[in-house]
Amino acid sequence: MIVSVDCSASPAASMTVASGGKNWTMQVPNNHHVLVMGADGFSCDWKKQKAAVNYRETGASTGSVVTIEIQ
Repeated sequence: MIVSVDCSASPAASMTVASGGKNWTMQVPNNHHVLVMGADGFSCDWKKQKAAVNYRETGASTGSVVTIEIQ
């Protein structure tokens, strides 16, 4: 679940994603070029949004987003 999105460093974004009782910080290098399925595009307004996130792990509880599927 996408808990919140921070777009203050646009076009980059940072998402907080909750999964398995753990919060992850996911980085989106360019929110205009990330592949989003199930929605028209990336939104900085997503809160408590069910989603499947494909990512590359970059550290403890951090990752870089590859694709987002809104459910």
